[in-house]
Amino acid sequence: MGERGQIENAILTWFIGADQHDLGLMTSRLANDVRYSINRPDGSQLGPLIGPDAVRTYLAEHMKLEPPGKNMRHLVSNLYFLNETDAEVEVNYYLTNVAVVDKRPVVVGHGEYRDRWVKESGRWLCSERVNTALS
Repeated sequence: MGERGQIENAILTWFIGADQHDLGLMTSRLANDVRYSINRPDGSQLGPLIGPDAVRTYLAEHMKLEPPGKNMRHLVSNLYFLNETDAEVEVNYYLTNVAVVDKRPVVVGHGEYRDRWVKESGRWLCSERVNTALS
């Protein structure tokens, strides 16, 4: 797998973890100095949360808010790689949140992500993530 494939796989690991409510999988690719922020549709902001422990604590609380059985799926699209080097890259992409309601897929949210990934000891780790929720 090439470098971009490794980074794409690492990004998707986060969202597969979210779909499966697997906090360990979601956060398995966070750098020790990760910065995580959310820009909410109402203009307010969360973060930046700094460090994997702060991100895990937030995500654990957030997961409790999702109703059981909602069958949320996080669909990633339009990955765009910027300022790419052998050790660092920015990746911008879209996310669409889909839930199954009455056996039908329903879009329940969407947003834009801006990540910075760094290569440490042969692994790509997320050092910054800014989630701009559009709905």
